[in-house]
Amino acid sequence: MLPRMHICPLVFATLATISWAQTSMPTGTAEVPTPTAIIQDNDGNAQTDDDVASDNQVGSQGPSKKHSFFLAGLHFSETAEGSPGADPQVSSFSDVLASAHMLSIHQRSETAVDYLAGGDFYSGSSNYAVQQLNVQQSFLWRRSQITFLDQFGDLPGGTFGAQWFGGSGAYNLAVAGVNAVLAAPTNLSNFFSAGDFYGAGQLSRLTNVSLVQYSQSLTARSSVSVAGGYAFTSYSHNAAQPLINNHESGAQVSYSYRLDPKDQIGVSYGFQSFQFPQLGEGKVQTNVVQLVFSRQVSSRTSISGGVGPEFANLSGTGNGSANQINLSAYASLSYRLRRSSLGFSYDRLVTAGSGLFAGANTNTAQLSLTRPTRQWSLSFGVGYVRLSQLGHVLETTLAQNYQYGFAGAAVERALRPNLNAFASYQFTDQTSSGALCVVSGSCNLVGQGHSLTVGISLLSRPRRLE
Repeated sequence: MLPRMHICPLVFATLATISWAQTSMPTGTAEVPTPTAIIQDNDGNAQTDDDVASDNQVGSQGPSKKHSFFLAGLHFSETAEGSPGADPQVSSFSDVLASAHMLSIHQRSETAVDYLAGGDFYSGSSNYAVQQLNVQQSFLWRRSQITFLDQFGDLPGGTFGAQWFGGSGAYNLAVAGVNAVLAAPTNLSNFFSAGDFYGAGQLSRLTNVSLVQYSQSLTARSSVSVAGGYAFTSYSHNAAQPLINNHESGAQVSYSYRLDPKDQIGVSYGFQSFQFPQLGEGKVQTNVVQLVFSRQVSSRTSISGGVGPEFANLSGTGNGSANQINLSAYASLSYRLRRSSLGFSYDRLVTAGSGLFAGANTNTAQLSLTRPTRQWSLSFGVGYVRLSQLGHVLETTLAQNYQYGFAGAAVERALRPNLNAFASYQFTDQTSSGALCVVSGSCNLVGQGHSLTVGISLLSRPRRLE
């Protein structure tokens, strides 16, 4: 039997799975790293998300009972960072964070709220506020569903790799593993995203992503989905290292058809507009069409993917306008055992540029493995991203690029029913072209780093609200 401290937080993820599992988007898996939700039935047998919500069609029967829970937590950690070389530098910072999670499920509506707040306190005079707020509201009918989602963040450094928390492994075990709001499907979350992949720490950024999605079943096998969103990222308070702010709006329409119980095909069209407020940065507009496919290989394995052209237009840069045709694609793989999960995702599309570029061709890949046991939970993760400046009006200008990768592992130990201790290690490597170093005003975009984190998490027991 799993200890109570593991069962209680994971109730949130299992119940919230019903919302995204009923959407008709032909993607199939959430963005990795993805926590495995495991609860117990009345006989004490373990259940996974597949056992609770296996129907992927809009209009499937919603929850028959009301469920409302509240969970709170405190997280304390200490992280040491170092960079190898002839002149190694070592720094450290402390995390003090509080979290609150609320999940309310009724027969025709679902509400989920996650809030994380606190600070990163570096040795010296540098302190950074930390805030994350995710809110999701869904309304479900027999053949349709509408979901509203808002994600707000005020974090030091980029979200990719969660370096501000000491690494993605520690974040996945201590924070993401108890979230009530699950990640959207990969292509949807990446398409509507402020997309910050800049790995350098101690750089504050303010982001917000607002999204609405409506899904409708047309027949027993076909469905259509329409989504629209707006996002922005602001680096305005980083005067020492100026980065490019952005505003993004877009829309996406998808149609899917189920060939058989295991295979599904579809087509999607998306439009995006990126605005860069700084003088001379201009704007970027993209149109992307993808053919998509998903297959439930077995009860434990699912794959999905999509590929198609992406047409980008650059204008307002002061050097005229330019058009570019790119290849867009995504792929995901999910493999789950009773107490383990393996996830892989790859995505290629145009993004806002993470503050380094006014639009960038972006390739992102992530691999994660999680395994909870009776007293221990393990997490392994690898990620890589490459940003390449989107097109050039002047053909003599060399393209600038930025690459960032991480690899790490984390372990969590149950000390008491509501008290966990965790430790993680993460290796990071980032490189950039010389021209980018000059433009950004700093050359700390090149080098390797190591981080070691230890901490504890104190979680309350889920309190039933009704």
